[in-house]
Amino acid sequence: MSYTDNNYQATAFKGFLKKVAEQTGLTFYDALVTCYGNYKGYNISVLKVDGNYTCIQACVTCNGQLPSPAFVQSFAKSAGSIKKGYILDNKICLQIAGLTDKKILLNTVTTMDLLTQTLAANGFVNACEYCGSTTEMIYPKGFFSSIHHYCGVCAENSDHIETQKILEAEAVQEHTGAGIIGALLGSLVGVAGIVLIGQAGYVAALGGVIMALATFFGYEKLGKKLTTKGIVICTLIMIAMVFLASMIDYTISICSSVGDIGFLEVFLSLFPLLIYADVLKEFLLNLLLLYGFTALGAVPYIRRKLAERKYIDDVVNKSGRAA
Repeated sequence: MSYTDNNYQATAFKGFLKKVAEQTGLTFYDALVTCYGNYKGYNISVLKVDGNYTCIQACVTCNGQLPSPAFVQSFAKSAGSIKKGYILDNKICLQIAGLTDKKILLNTVTTMDLLTQTLAANGFVNACEYCGSTTEMIYPKGFFSSIHHYCGVCAENSDHIETQKILEAEAVQEHTGAGIIGALLGSLVGVAGIVLIGQAGYVAALGGVIMALATFFGYEKLGKKLTTKGIVICTLIMIAMVFLASMIDYTISICSSVGDIGFLEVFLSLFPLLIYADVLKEFLLNLLLLYGFTALGAVPYIRRKLAERKYIDDVVNKSGRAA
């Protein structure tokens, strides 16, 4: 399965990545939706991760040792053009900062220059992320919303390698109870976002996207895995918490306009008050809009996770092992 199969939104990023290729000399791979190639002596890939973040990746070693997480984080902090730096699948991963494509493009090229200079200064050389062999011939392989840097031998055996990675990931148990706690904590972030945006005078529904992403993130972070069951649980929590957030938003507005009245008193009598003030219809329309924006954040995420889950189940079934 190609990277494109797992990320149906990838086509939206192709224009940006083509510009990266033009400015850096990397090759744009349409099937993998990434730029990849040798840049100033190092094999670099540039792709989108986590939905919308531009990420630079490289796999290197120095005397058989990978760069430490502390090394990568220190580099990311000092560069100024990086939002986040970490190690994933034995690769350096640098999420690029910037609010516009123009700024992100500039930061991408700047970061590539700084990265290659730093790696050379510290004696790092190209490596295969799976076997660790040091070779200039590294091949990009698309898999599960990521690009893997393999040597020729590992590239030929990539199907087996990827199957083993899936089976190892599936061995991790989903902790539903902890996941629910994480989803609830995440949904509280969404509630705060909805209320704060609404009270600031903007359309509170914009907080619905925050609600969706924070709830899923919380579940997966504490639950260790997000399966179809987790998606259903998160969806139910979002439905309830969006309703709660809307009630809180209107309660605060009423308390602010009326003055000498308690929050709890208004909250418990909210619907009679809305009916009395003839604004119940407005409340319901805003609630519907809020659910719409929540779906805007949730649906693409759910689609991607369900596609991944289907592929995982197929691989597990073919391997003859139960998930």
